[in-house]
This record gives sequence, structure tokens and C-alpha cells, in this order.
Amino acid sequence: MLIILLGYRASGKSTLGRLLAYRLNLPFTDVDDAIRARFDNRTVAEIWDTDGEPAYRAVEVQVMQQLARETDHVVALGGGTPMQPAAATAIADAPNALRVYLHADAQTLTDRLDADTANRAQRPALTNAASLFDEITTTLADREPTYRRLADLTLDITQLAPEEAADQILTKLGSNR
Repeated sequence: MLIILLGYRASGKSTLGRLLAYRLNLPFTDVDDAIRARFDNRTVAEIWDTDGEPAYRAVEVQVMQQLARETDHVVALGGGTPMQPAAATAIADAPNALRVYLHADAQTLTDRLDADTANRAQRPALTNAASLFDEITTTLADREPTYRRLADLTLDITQLAPEEAADQILTKLGSNR
């Protein structure tokens, strides 16, 4: 079973992905980390500044297309990965996959990003919004229909601990086998 976690920045994809991989004894890949590895492990912001967003997105599509062919793997997508048409097709067409959208409201995401200043500094701004909350609200409104369309399961993780979210996904997997 391929488990693909999608959602906005700070929705817990990487944390939950590592936990699921551990509990299922499966390999885990964070798409952002896989992309960064192809750019000498520079931050996403540095890649966008030097190589440009199109170069980053092209590698993102390649990574996703490769991971979509995996079996018995847990994958945490970048927040923008599903917005790339070729990546979205790979996600949708991945055989034997459970695609899980980790939904959180804009305020929860803002609070999480505000608390993680080191990670936020490594990420490029996505809009010219006046505040982080405004950026999240705008970008989430654009992305959420795609997240929901691709997902087999949507979890509202606003109040869920990673362990609780993992339990719900494992329950869903048990009913799918």
C-alpha cells in the first residue's frame, strides 16, 4: 500500500508520515527533502532564489512520478505538489494508494508556522499578502479543491494529535484490505 499525505504547509504531513512509516515498517519519503537532495540540499527558498520556482517544480513532478510507482511506501507531499498538473495525475493514478488530505483551518496553520520560525525561514513566500494568515487563506482557498478532489480520505487534524491521525488512517487501511 502506498500512502500519500497531502495538505498545506504545517499540516503535519512529515510528522505523520514518519509515524505511519514507523508503525507500518515502511520506507518514508518527504517530497520536499527528495527535491532538496537534487539541489545539493539547499533550502526551498534558496532553490527558488537561484534556480527559480519552475526548476523546483520540474524536479517536484519527476520525484512525484517516481514515487507514485512505489508500493509499500509512505510519502509526504509538498504543499504545492498536487498543484502541478503532471504531479496531480501521478497522484490520482498511483495504483494501490491511499491519498489522505490533512486539513486544518488557516488559523491553526498560521499558529504552527509562527511557532516554527526556523522552518518558515527556509520556505519562500507564496503570495504578496500582507500577513502570513492572509497568505495561507488565499493559497488554501486555491489549493483545497485539488486536495479534496485527489483525497480518498480527509482528516481534520486541527484538534488531532499525530497518533490519533495515524490511528484513523490505520483503521481506514484495515477496512481497505
